[in-house]
Amino acid sequence: MKHVGIVANVRKENSGRVASEIAAWLEERGVAVSFEKEIAAVEGRTGFGLAELPADCDLLVALGGDGTLLSVARHACRRRIPVLGVNLGGLGFLTELTVADVIPTLERIRKGDCSVEERMMIEAVVEGSSGSTNSRYVCLNDAVINKSAFSRAMQFSMSISGQYVGTFLADGLIVSTPTGSTAYSLSAGGPIVKPTIQALIATPICPHTLAVRPLIFSRDEELTVEVISEKTDVALTLDGQEGRELGSDERIVFKRAAETTLLVCSGEKSFYEVLRTKLGWGGLAKR
Repeated sequence: MKHVGIVANVRKENSGRVASEIAAWLEERGVAVSFEKEIAAVEGRTGFGLAELPADCDLLVALGGDGTLLSVARHACRRRIPVLGVNLGGLGFLTELTVADVIPTLERIRKGDCSVEERMMIEAVVEGSSGSTNSRYVCLNDAVINKSAFSRAMQFSMSISGQYVGTFLADGLIVSTPTGSTAYSLSAGGPIVKPTIQALIATPICPHTLAVRPLIFSRDEELTVEVISEKTDVALTLDGQEGRELGSDERIVFKRAAETTLLVCSGEKSFYEVLRTKLGWGGLAKR
């Protein structure tokens, strides 16, 4: 560990103090530190845009919540930089570390005593009519096709690897990774999938028939979705943070992305322990 980048949600209480403490600890041990520009302004340092953090960073520390980590992941994946997520409040399912855990975990990283988990990501390609330019997006949690508050339910046509699956009516569709299975997909009735399982999940939002249920398909397959009803105020949203409106002649192809997110794991809590303690799964009896 020679160069660490620090990114923080400055709207979180104590983000500046925590970033300062981490930087001081690292610099005392000869580790170079670079700040993302928002937290740099709080600290009175020179900062970088998220996409411009130095290429030689060998670790990014994301201070905030899951949203902060998701934002960092979309940039870190392109250079395969591991990300350490630190929760500064709220649920924080992806950012499993508390503030008290950060320095001990960084010490373990220096000693080579932490593992890195490789998480698959989704590639969503918006394809238009012949001759138009396709748009490509990559996300860690989920890609969502949804409508505005005043739009009607939409009719979706789905195919997997060229095989027609079916057409259904729903308020939207969530395509998630196993990492994202505990986010919006779970709220819409999707399954909980262990993050290291290699698969993708398609979860309809409020389908208008009980026969349409969430579908898990192979990481090696492609899901093609077309909204065949009137495309008024229909949008594609990636990790709840970026997206675009869909045109009347466009369809979306979802598949496993070539990029992956590298998450540093403390190793102190298993996925099932996090599931039990943070989501209250099976919380009726204690052992």
